[in-house]
Amino acid sequence: MLLADRDLTNDSDALAINPAEQSAFMVEIPAWRFVSDNDAQRLQRRFTFAHYAAALAFTATVGELAMAANYNPVIITASLSVTIIWGSRRNNGLRENDFILAAKTDRLYRPT
Repeated sequence: MLLADRDLTNDSDALAINPAEQSAFMVEIPAWRFVSDNDAQRLQRRFTFAHYAAALAFTATVGELAMAANYNPVIITASLSVTIIWGSRRNNGLRENDFILAAKTDRLYRPT
């Protein structure tokens, strides 16, 4: 099953997944990059748009996804781009849900 089709797990105390699992998930979300934030690993991607209104609409759509998932990603909207950073502050590592949300974000993206 594709990451974007998976349901989020309810285990808020899940441990970070290991590097082998991360590599397997990255195959489905190749545009995302690992970034470090206060020694915790995160997933980051920059999305580009032809119009500011499209960037704002995407920001709102990702915000709705995050609220439904009870997550608080970093969302940076700047003129013709939106940068999204998924990652849990708990357990200082990436969990399966972070990869699922990245894949769901990719599915929401409609470049203009």
